[in-house]
Amino acid sequence: MCNYNHNKIKAPYNFVPVNKEVFFPYWAEAISHDIPFTEGLSGCIELEITAKTPLFIGKNKENGSNKVLPVTDANGKYFIPGTSVKGMLRSVMEVLSFAKFGPVDNQKYGIRDFQNEDIYTLKGDSENICAGWLFRNPETNSKSPYFIKDTGKINEKKLKVEHKEITFTYNQKKNEFASFFSDKNKKVFSFNNRNKKVLKKEYKIAEQKYKLYYGEKPFTKKYNDEHYLVFTGQPAFNNKGKHHEFKFPVPAETQSKLEVSKEQWNDFKFLYFDHDPDSISKDWKFWKDLLKNGKTDKIPVFFRKDTNGNLIDFGLSMLYKMPYKHTVYELINEMQPVFNSPKPDLPQCIFGYTSKEHKLKGRVHISPAYATKELTPLSEVTKILASPKASYYPSYIKQPVNGNGNLITNDDDKSYVSYKTMNDSDAELSGRKRYPVRGKKMFDVNAGDPSPNQERVSTKFSALPSGSVFKTVLHYHNLLPKELGAIISSITFQGHSECFHSLGMAKPLGYGIVDIKINNLDENIIKNYIEFFQILMLNFEENWLNSPQLIELFSMANPKGQTNRNLEYMQLNEHAEIKKRTKENIPQALPLNSLFKNTQHGTVKFFNETNGFGFIIQNNTQKEYFVHVSGLLEKINEGDHVEFYITKNNKGFRAIYVKKVKNQ
Repeated sequence: MCNYNHNKIKAPYNFVPVNKEVFFPYWAEAISHDIPFTEGLSGCIELEITAKTPLFIGKNKENGSNKVLPVTDANGKYFIPGTSVKGMLRSVMEVLSFAKFGPVDNQKYGIRDFQNEDIYTLKGDSENICAGWLFRNPETNSKSPYFIKDTGKINEKKLKVEHKEITFTYNQKKNEFASFFSDKNKKVFSFNNRNKKVLKKEYKIAEQKYKLYYGEKPFTKKYNDEHYLVFTGQPAFNNKGKHHEFKFPVPAETQSKLEVSKEQWNDFKFLYFDHDPDSISKDWKFWKDLLKNGKTDKIPVFFRKDTNGNLIDFGLSMLYKMPYKHTVYELINEMQPVFNSPKPDLPQCIFGYTSKEHKLKGRVHISPAYATKELTPLSEVTKILASPKASYYPSYIKQPVNGNGNLITNDDDKSYVSYKTMNDSDAELSGRKRYPVRGKKMFDVNAGDPSPNQERVSTKFSALPSGSVFKTVLHYHNLLPKELGAIISSITFQGHSECFHSLGMAKPLGYGIVDIKINNLDENIIKNYIEFFQILMLNFEENWLNSPQLIELFSMANPKGQTNRNLEYMQLNEHAEIKKRTKENIPQALPLNSLFKNTQHGTVKFFNETNGFGFIIQNNTQKEYFVHVSGLLEKINEGDHVEFYITKNNKGFRAIYVKKVKNQ
């Protein structure tokens, strides 16, 4: 049994809960670049960006390597692209302004989870997995771009071939395929090289029971006319792994055809990363290239069908990645019913957007932020920057938890946790993904170092040192005061000076924590514009300042909120342990509201409305906490019983999100 700490779901990221209601600016249709608002403002904000931890803004990879080059201009001077700064501010504004979630692709993620047969149903349904041939549909106007010829159920037709039945010539001697699966012979075959998954191309088949249909090219020399030999996956070098391949009957006109819908075809391509040249499945790329070059007209596939004989799903191996029932798009549509509305939200009104129906040019432009002095990069490091895919349901799907943060066990069977996944119609996304910022003391130079077998997925880069300073100018045109207030609130985290932004690559490892100052606006002017925006949002949502969205945003932006968090990625074995979810190994979910997790109670000592400040006496400690009018959710008077949160800025501790409660 794993120890308790090992069971906690840990990650360098967390989620801001999704807002159900969306604020749509009522002035959106009046926005124009040519006709100014009566209150329209145009001007600029001078920003100074200081790196609190090493910072790396990357561009393209160096040819033929995993090294990412830093962003520099033609003269070799370091700068932060204006688009990077704009994206950073926009992501904050999306939370502050209760914006639409997205954009998201309407694609189905997949699962291949041997830990949980109740979720990965394909494993328990292996008796019904069939073998077949995928053909392109010659009818160009058909709704089905491809079809599958059904050659029968694998187990029923006895289509598995043991490795000992396959022989090869090596050093002019006949050898059983299985004889090479020992530690001393690992180098004979390139099973660990995914580009040459079956054999090194110099080896020939000497004697075979079936035709080979995998490798550098399909093997065409016939032994008989009944079957093709199909290789999938990596053969095992131990007694527990895979020790068989498959014999696929030759396609025949008498075999039934199953139509592959456009949706199923798109799901298949998405699951094999057809959309990403850097991540595309080697198996799919192999077959895709053969199809494209006319070297084959068919692909061996594995599939399931329903009781009516219609296709359910398919893949390139017997236990293929199974698509979920629901897409992220569908889940969001349930959580935020107006997320697909053509009406623009506040960030879209300010920064611009393009959709099929409409487009609006942004009214904000940010210049490149150049370093204020010549910088010397730190020594090159090699790090693992990849994170789990959005299909990792223990994190990305909101899980039912109890008061201790432990996942709740299944109602019918208390022996294991009932995980929610994208197979569940009532599943909810955890929220908007963000990386909690870390202070200097939490920054670990050794975090993310790859193990010897992770070099292929590692990234090399040279970061700029902490303390590096950059300056830029944010230009704005024809903004309403409340819109300018939204921008300033996004820069300052609604005036929380203890909060920081994160920028650039390697944010999961604590790189890129930056402080942003406004150099050309007076502090009182900044407060006034923040108040314009605050009034706007409080009129939309009276609990806005105390909403879970803002509390979690400010919590993750404050280094003090991460003191008790483990911000490391889990190792592969830890991912598997979390998924086992037995009652002896019940995982803890990612914690929320780490900074403001304890609601405080107290009594108002006094509050001066004219000056806009006062003090609150905390009940259990009798300590006095300063409170400013900006930290109030409603009007308070001397003697009122209140609840509040405690935060700290450069002037000390203070009470925020103060609201009245009944007598305690």
